[in-house]
Amino acid sequence: MRLCFTASVSAKHWVGRSLATPRFALTELEDGLRAWHKLRQARKSFLLSPLSCNMFNTSFLTQQELDTTWCSLSQAYVEVWASSGRCGAAAKLHALRSQHVHLRKRRSKKAPHFSVEDRILRLLRRWQPERGEKRRPRVPRQSSK
Repeated sequence: MRLCFTASVSAKHWVGRSLATPRFALTELEDGLRAWHKLRQARKSFLLSPLSCNMFNTSFLTQQELDTTWCSLSQAYVEVWASSGRCGAAAKLHALRSQHVHLRKRRSKKAPHFSVEDRILRLLRRWQPERGEKRRPRVPRQSSK
């Protein structure tokens, strides 16, 4: 039985999904870890952004930082695939990026854009009971003995 693995890093902001390394056999563990580390280092500015907590949080990064991160991530991705003897990664990235940009444009035309303040006010309105609507009476908790 031949065990294999891939490693991936999220690139959802740029291509709508994660980017994975080629498949490595368990005997190539160090090569696979090196590839994963290279992709992760290329995405480092996202990992260092405030409140990232393993989630993409683009609101704290400028467009220039996002572009720089994408440039280093895409370059690292192409290099990882080329070092394993496979080509075509650049074309795949270009296709994914084009498709994602197209989908984002379509969604942004459909979805209304609200300021942060408007979104907060809308959430507060949803949480407040409507006029004339009574709140459910609070049931006291029974202490466990």
